[in-house]
Amino acid sequence: MPVRPEPFVTDYIYHIFNRGVNRSTIFHNRQDYQRFYDTIEFYQLPTQPIKLSYFLKWPVTEKYKLLEATQRDPNKYVSIYCYAFMPNHFHLLAKQLQDNGISEFMRKAQNSFAKYENIRHERTGGLYEGPFRAVRVKTENQLLHLSRYIHLNPYTSRVVPSLSKLHTYPWTSLPQYITGKTGICETRSLLSLFSSPKQYERFISDHADYQRELNLIKHLALE
Repeated sequence: MPVRPEPFVTDYIYHIFNRGVNRSTIFHNRQDYQRFYDTIEFYQLPTQPIKLSYFLKWPVTEKYKLLEATQRDPNKYVSIYCYAFMPNHFHLLAKQLQDNGISEFMRKAQNSFAKYENIRHERTGGLYEGPFRAVRVKTENQLLHLSRYIHLNPYTSRVVPSLSKLHTYPWTSLPQYITGKTGICETRSLLSLFSSPKQYERFISDHADYQRELNLIKHLALE
Protein backbone atom coordinates (compact mmCIF):
# COMPACT_ATOMS: atom_id res chain seq x y z
CA MET A 1 0.00 0.00 0.00
CA PRO A 2 1.40 3.45 -0.88
CA VAL A 3 2.55 5.61 2.03
CA ARG A 4 0.19 8.50 2.77
CA PRO A 5 1.77 11.91 2.17
CA GLU A 6 0.15 13.06 5.43
CA PRO A 7 0.06 10.57 8.34
CA PHE A 8 -3.10 10.07 10.36
CA VAL A 9 -3.10 12.17 13.53
CA THR A 10 -4.48 10.75 16.77
CA ASP A 11 -7.56 12.54 18.16
CA TYR A 12 -8.49 13.90 14.73
CA ILE A 13 -11.56 12.92 12.73
CA TYR A 14 -11.35 11.64 9.15
CA HIS A 15 -13.77 11.08 6.31
CA ILE A 16 -12.88 7.60 5.01
CA PHE A 17 -14.24 6.18 1.78
CA ASN A 18 -13.66 3.48 -0.82
CA ARG A 19 -15.55 1.81 -3.65
CA GLY A 20 -15.54 -1.36 -5.70
CA VAL A 21 -12.97 -1.93 -8.44
CA ASN A 22 -14.29 -0.43 -11.71
CA ARG A 23 -17.17 0.91 -9.60
CA SER A 24 -18.56 -2.61 -9.34
CA THR A 25 -21.00 -3.73 -6.66
CA ILE A 26 -19.51 -4.73 -3.31
CA PHE A 27 -22.78 -5.16 -1.38
CA HIS A 28 -25.06 -7.52 -3.32
CA ASN A 29 -27.71 -8.17 -0.72
CA ARG A 30 -28.70 -7.70 2.89
CA GLN A 31 -26.29 -10.38 4.08
CA ASP A 32 -23.33 -8.53 2.54
CA TYR A 33 -24.34 -5.23 4.14
CA GLN A 34 -24.80 -6.91 7.52
CA ARG A 35 -21.43 -8.64 7.25
CA PHE A 36 -19.68 -5.33 6.57
CA TYR A 37 -21.47 -3.71 9.52
CA ASP A 38 -20.40 -6.61 11.77
CA THR A 39 -16.84 -6.34 10.45
CA ILE A 40 -16.63 -2.61 11.16
CA GLU A 41 -18.01 -3.15 14.65
CA PHE A 42 -15.75 -6.10 15.47
CA TYR A 43 -12.41 -4.67 14.35
CA GLN A 44 -12.56 -1.41 16.32
CA LEU A 45 -10.52 -3.19 19.00
CA PRO A 46 -6.87 -4.17 18.33
CA THR A 47 -7.46 -7.64 19.82
CA GLN A 48 -10.55 -9.80 20.17
CA PRO A 49 -10.74 -13.18 21.95
CA ILE A 50 -11.80 -15.05 18.80
CA LYS A 51 -11.92 -14.66 15.01
CA LEU A 52 -14.83 -12.81 13.42
CA SER A 53 -16.05 -15.91 11.57
CA TYR A 54 -16.35 -17.80 14.87
CA PHE A 55 -17.81 -14.84 16.72
CA LEU A 56 -20.68 -14.56 14.22
CA LYS A 57 -21.75 -18.10 15.15
CA TRP A 58 -22.10 -17.26 18.84
CA PRO A 59 -25.54 -16.99 20.47
CA VAL A 60 -27.00 -13.50 20.19
CA THR A 61 -26.73 -12.80 23.92
CA GLU A 62 -23.03 -13.68 23.98
CA LYS A 63 -22.32 -11.56 20.89
CA TYR A 64 -24.11 -8.63 22.46
CA LYS A 65 -21.99 -8.85 25.61
CA LEU A 66 -18.74 -8.77 23.65
CA LEU A 67 -19.83 -5.92 21.38
CA GLU A 68 -21.10 -3.89 24.31
CA ALA A 69 -17.70 -4.31 25.94
CA THR A 70 -16.01 -3.28 22.69
CA GLN A 71 -17.92 0.00 22.59
CA ARG A 72 -16.90 0.81 26.19
CA ASP A 73 -13.25 -0.14 25.77
CA PRO A 74 -10.95 2.94 25.84
CA ASN A 75 -8.29 1.12 23.78
CA LYS A 76 -10.23 1.08 20.52
CA TYR A 77 -8.51 1.94 17.24
CA VAL A 78 -11.23 4.40 16.29
CA SER A 79 -14.54 5.89 17.30
CA ILE A 80 -17.13 5.82 14.50
CA TYR A 81 -19.18 9.01 14.20
CA CYS A 82 -21.33 8.09 11.20
CA TYR A 83 -21.45 5.80 8.18
CA ALA A 84 -23.26 5.02 4.95
CA PHE A 85 -22.98 1.78 2.98
CA MET A 86 -24.02 1.99 -0.67
CA PRO A 87 -24.13 -0.75 -3.34
CA ASN A 88 -20.65 0.03 -4.70
CA HIS A 89 -19.01 2.18 -2.03
CA PHE A 90 -18.97 3.16 1.63
CA HIS A 91 -18.34 6.24 3.78
CA LEU A 92 -17.13 6.40 7.37
CA LEU A 93 -16.55 9.38 9.62
CA ALA A 94 -14.14 8.20 12.31
CA LYS A 95 -11.87 9.61 15.00
CA GLN A 96 -8.46 8.00 15.45
CA LEU A 97 -7.99 7.06 19.11
CA GLN A 98 -4.46 5.66 19.01
CA ASP A 99 -1.44 6.05 16.76
CA ASN A 100 -1.83 4.16 13.47
CA GLY A 101 -5.38 3.30 14.54
CA ILE A 102 -7.18 4.15 11.31
CA SER A 103 -4.64 2.31 9.15
CA GLU A 104 -4.82 -0.85 11.25
CA PHE A 105 -8.60 -0.72 11.63
CA MET A 106 -9.17 -0.30 7.89
CA ARG A 107 -6.56 -2.91 6.95
CA LYS A 108 -8.23 -5.54 9.10
CA ALA A 109 -11.80 -4.58 8.16
CA GLN A 110 -11.21 -4.32 4.40
CA ASN A 111 -9.12 -7.50 4.19
CA SER A 112 -11.67 -9.47 6.20
CA PHE A 113 -14.61 -8.31 4.10
CA ALA A 114 -12.76 -8.85 0.81
CA LYS A 115 -12.01 -12.48 1.77
CA TYR A 116 -15.66 -12.97 2.71
CA GLU A 117 -16.87 -11.52 -0.61
CA ASN A 118 -14.49 -13.58 -2.72
CA ILE A 119 -15.61 -16.80 -1.04
CA ARG A 120 -19.32 -16.01 -0.91
CA HIS A 121 -19.60 -14.77 -4.50
CA GLU A 122 -16.95 -17.07 -6.00
CA ARG A 123 -14.81 -14.25 -7.29
CA THR A 124 -11.06 -13.60 -7.43
CA GLY A 125 -8.88 -10.50 -7.40
CA GLY A 126 -9.15 -7.21 -5.61
CA LEU A 127 -12.51 -6.04 -4.33
CA TYR A 128 -11.73 -2.34 -3.97
CA GLU A 129 -10.71 0.33 -6.44
CA GLY A 130 -7.50 0.85 -4.48
CA PRO A 131 -6.35 1.85 -0.99
CA PHE A 132 -9.04 3.58 1.01
CA ARG A 133 -9.00 7.36 0.83
CA ALA A 134 -9.26 9.66 3.82
CA VAL A 135 -9.59 13.40 4.39
CA ARG A 136 -8.90 15.02 7.75
CA VAL A 137 -11.71 17.08 9.24
CA LYS A 138 -10.24 20.43 10.27
CA THR A 139 -13.24 22.47 11.38
CA GLU A 140 -16.54 22.00 13.17
CA ASN A 141 -18.36 23.31 10.11
CA GLN A 142 -16.66 20.69 7.93
CA LEU A 143 -17.64 17.98 10.41
CA LEU A 144 -21.30 19.02 10.27
CA HIS A 145 -21.46 19.16 6.50
CA LEU A 146 -19.64 15.84 6.09
CA SER A 147 -22.07 14.13 8.45
CA ARG A 148 -24.96 15.54 6.40
CA TYR A 149 -23.33 14.53 3.11
CA ILE A 150 -22.82 10.96 4.37
CA HIS A 151 -26.32 10.59 5.79
CA LEU A 152 -27.89 11.97 2.60
CA ASN A 153 -25.87 9.68 0.34
CA PRO A 154 -28.62 7.09 -0.27
CA TYR A 155 -31.05 9.86 -1.24
CA THR A 156 -28.49 11.77 -3.33
CA SER A 157 -27.62 8.63 -5.29
CA ARG A 158 -31.31 7.63 -5.60
CA VAL A 159 -30.80 4.35 -3.78
CA VAL A 160 -33.86 5.45 -1.82
CA PRO A 161 -36.60 7.08 -3.96
CA SER A 162 -37.77 9.72 -1.51
CA LEU A 163 -36.59 11.64 1.50
CA SER A 164 -39.21 9.93 3.67
CA LYS A 165 -37.56 6.57 2.91
CA LEU A 166 -34.13 7.83 3.98
CA HIS A 167 -35.02 7.52 7.66
CA THR A 168 -35.66 3.79 7.31
CA TYR A 169 -32.68 2.96 5.07
CA PRO A 170 -30.91 0.43 7.31
CA TRP A 171 -27.31 0.98 6.18
CA THR A 172 -26.61 4.46 7.48
CA SER A 173 -26.22 5.72 11.02
CA LEU A 174 -29.01 8.28 10.57
CA PRO A 175 -31.62 6.15 12.41
CA GLN A 176 -29.28 5.97 15.40
CA TYR A 177 -29.10 9.77 15.45
CA ILE A 178 -32.79 10.55 15.12
CA THR A 179 -34.37 7.68 17.04
CA GLY A 180 -31.75 7.01 19.72
CA LYS A 181 -31.49 3.33 18.79
CA THR A 182 -28.29 1.54 19.74
CA GLY A 183 -25.55 1.15 17.18
CA ILE A 184 -21.84 1.41 16.47
CA CYS A 185 -21.65 5.22 16.44
CA GLU A 186 -20.64 7.74 19.06
CA THR A 187 -23.46 10.24 18.52
CA ARG A 188 -22.95 12.60 21.46
CA SER A 189 -20.31 14.78 19.81
CA LEU A 190 -22.43 15.70 16.80
CA LEU A 191 -25.74 15.92 18.63
CA SER A 192 -24.20 18.25 21.21
CA LEU A 193 -24.09 20.87 18.44
CA PHE A 194 -27.89 20.80 18.15
CA SER A 195 -30.69 21.49 20.59
CA SER A 196 -32.27 18.09 19.90
CA PRO A 197 -32.13 15.09 17.56
CA LYS A 198 -35.12 16.64 15.77
CA GLN A 199 -33.07 19.73 14.95
CA TYR A 200 -30.31 17.54 13.53
CA GLU A 201 -32.91 15.74 11.44
CA ARG A 202 -34.06 19.10 10.03
CA PHE A 203 -30.43 20.01 9.34
CA ILE A 204 -30.22 16.87 7.18
CA SER A 205 -33.58 17.21 5.45
CA ASP A 206 -33.38 20.91 4.61
CA HIS A 207 -30.36 20.35 2.37
CA ALA A 208 -31.48 17.13 0.70
CA ASP A 209 -32.82 18.37 -2.63
CA TYR A 210 -29.93 20.80 -3.10
CA GLN A 211 -27.41 18.00 -2.58
CA ARG A 212 -29.28 15.72 -4.99
CA GLU A 213 -29.34 18.49 -7.63
CA LEU A 214 -25.61 19.06 -7.26
CA ASN A 215 -25.00 15.34 -7.68
CA LEU A 216 -27.06 15.30 -10.90
CA ILE A 217 -25.14 18.28 -12.30
CA LYS A 218 -21.85 16.57 -11.45
CA HIS A 219 -22.83 13.43 -13.37
CA LEU A 220 -24.03 15.45 -16.37
CA ALA A 221 -20.72 17.28 -16.48
CA LEU A 222 -18.71 14.06 -16.39
CA GLU A 223 -20.67 12.08 -18.98
